[in-house]
Amino acid sequence: MKLYEVNHMIVDLKNKLASGELDEQTVQDTLEGVLPIMQEKAKNISAMILNLQSDVRELKLAEERIMKRRKSAEKSAKWWLDYLLHSMETCDVNEIKTDEFVAKLQRNPVKVVIDDIDNLPTKYVTQKVTLSAKKKSLREALQAGEKIEGVELLKSNRVAFK
Repeated sequence: MKLYEVNHMIVDLKNKLASGELDEQTVQDTLEGVLPIMQEKAKNISAMILNLQSDVRELKLAEERIMKRRKSAEKSAKWWLDYLLHSMETCDVNEIKTDEFVAKLQRNPVKVVIDDIDNLPTKYVTQKVTLSAKKKSLREALQAGEKIEGVELLKSNRVAFK
């Protein structure tokens, strides 16, 4: 029996008790048989969740190690590229041909370099505005009894493992 089936059975029993279809003793006796099944299923699911959370922690550590290696490789490749560029420019060599590849000096597109954006004419400047809610202040105001349209406090549950 799956957890959702057990859940459905328990809800069904409670509904039948509420409607008077079953008496309280029958529901209680049935729940005594069903609740241990639900608890065993929940225990197994909890163990699986804890294993997955452990996997997530290990994967994050692996991602960090890989990211450091990638950044190191990127930095090294950039250094060697700059080194080769400088050497080719210094020696007036525009092209290096091998059997595997051809390395050529190419002109980059012109780029705009701005020394001080504050001194630019306003027709060349756009302003970006980012809005964000002050959730801590909102929570405090709502808890103090203030009514704020479009905002509410939401209480929810979560599963905690100890």
